[in-house]
Amino acid sequence: MTKFISFLTIVSSLFILGCGSSDSNTTTVSSAKAKVMAAGGDFAVSLGLIYGIDSDNKETIVTDSSSNNITPYQDSIIKSYNNKFYIFDRDSNAAVIVLDGSTGDQTPIANYSLAETDPDGNFNIDGGFNGPNTYDIAFKSEAEAYVCFYNSTSILKINPLTGERKAKIDVSFINDMTTAGTSDASAPNIVDVELIGDYLYILAQRQDASFTALKPVMVIYDITKNSFVDLDTSTTDIDGIVLTGKNPNHMIYITSKKQLYISHSGLISYASDFSSIESTEAGTAGIEAVDTTLNSSLGMIVSGMTISGTSDSFSVKKIIATSNQSKAYIVFGAFDFSTNLKELTLTDNTVSPTSLLSNNSSAFGDVTIDDNGQVYQIERDTTSPSIQVIDSTDGSVLKSISTLLPLSSITVLK
Repeated sequence: MTKFISFLTIVSSLFILGCGSSDSNTTTVSSAKAKVMAAGGDFAVSLGLIYGIDSDNKETIVTDSSSNNITPYQDSIIKSYNNKFYIFDRDSNAAVIVLDGSTGDQTPIANYSLAETDPDGNFNIDGGFNGPNTYDIAFKSEAEAYVCFYNSTSILKINPLTGERKAKIDVSFINDMTTAGTSDASAPNIVDVELIGDYLYILAQRQDASFTALKPVMVIYDITKNSFVDLDTSTTDIDGIVLTGKNPNHMIYITSKKQLYISHSGLISYASDFSSIESTEAGTAGIEAVDTTLNSSLGMIVSGMTISGTSDSFSVKKIIATSNQSKAYIVFGAFDFSTNLKELTLTDNTVSPTSLLSNNSSAFGDVTIDDNGQVYQIERDTTSPSIQVIDSTDGSVLKSISTLLPLSSITVLK
């Protein structure tokens, strides 16, 4: 039976501002501006930490103006827009912390909830056992953004600085698209959203109620007309783009090509104890491209076999790139969750035969890259968690930053 892994737990409390003090593993840089921020924690405990890293790669546990540690939920994702960091808790309360990255003062400038119940009573949403499970956000401006959820049939249009809900977009029809096969799941599993001009591209992973991967789809929403773009008006359905791969989890817009590159984990069936692979579906792991000028898939442009060099069972987790996209890397992993990176040349989609890291990491967490080509990689080792700062020219570790908890998400300031 195919196993879908999701490290999610239920916690009854909202994030808190807990008393804390400077730790010997960190350097106090409260007056410095953070260029990189990471958040998260250990799944064994409910509360996590936020770490800031400045331009000299000095790190600190992020505190407010009263030197209280700002403690999010342990399963958090972090995004950045217009010199601000947004930390989204992925628990039943769906709390959000907003921090100003342009100053050294990290007192939250906003905190609110994106849970099922709208505090203003206007736009309630549905969710799963752990709430709606926030997955991504696409920003139009500091007053308008679109948030997607893995466990919900809705996307929320919000003011990201206040949390005010402006509208609710129903995506439940994705489960019933006949061109992709209907699903008996409660939600279409939206994993990523990208706003290109006035069009919101919505990536639906689509798993059935038993967590078997179905055909994923991408649908397009016109934010000026407040309606979906129907790519085939000859049918009664609202039709989107049926994708080739399986289990997509991330996409990135390649501006020079006007294409979306989608990372597919592929369809892999594990033994019940995850000790081995029972079967794989060839051709479902890799990178797929969608042409946004034609709104059609170009198919798999980089296969799992090309990336791994040995097996089609390697999954692609994401693609990271500098802001000008002069340098990009594929983050890929084996069935035992050991992970590495390979450089991707965007002009011709060639993949470096050599991995960036000398050895695959079995504790590999999230990863990002700055415009100097420094890679920041979370090591989720339970005994010695850290953030590794890596030189992308040769894979050498420039600095190993010890963290008190194994973090879950990291991003550069944008």
